[in-house]
Amino acid sequence: MGSPAVAPYGAYRTADGQTVVLGTTNDREWQRLARDLLGRPDLADDERFRTTSGRAEHRGFLDAEIADWCARHDLTQVQSDADAAGIGNARFNTPSEVIAHPHLMARDRWRRIDTPHGQVPALLPPPVIAGYEPPMGGIPALGQHTDALLTELGVTEDDIAVLRAQGAAAPTPG
Repeated sequence: MGSPAVAPYGAYRTADGQTVVLGTTNDREWQRLARDLLGRPDLADDERFRTTSGRAEHRGFLDAEIADWCARHDLTQVQSDADAAGIGNARFNTPSEVIAHPHLMARDRWRRIDTPHGQVPALLPPPVIAGYEPPMGGIPALGQHTDALLTELGVTEDDIAVLRAQGAAAPTPG
């Protein structure tokens, strides 16, 4: 987990086996992370890390330093300290934890949708609009709509057959 544009930004294991996501998006946040969270003014004052591009260039080193700090603290402490320092953070949830997340369940954010292999849970889009239920269509099988889409684009039935023979179009599901 990370961003090619900013550093540090990533997921780090904590002493209690959890994973926390920490990140900075500007130089002031970096200063707070280094000084107030990590207690490392040497990193804050290091010329290599003065700018976002410098931190991105040295992300491996910074990630190792942050990972080392996180590994010595439990998740609750890391998040509490990050909050106090004004550093964005979150507990990293596994997919099964997201599906069972009490907040999402209490707000009825899950729907079941059809797939070629049976029903699966799907999360509603973020906006909540009173009186509007967003459409939650099923997931089509590979090639299910190929003929209709290509025909709409003006491709003939014979040309679709050639595309299939060449492997450029998915076979008709069956």
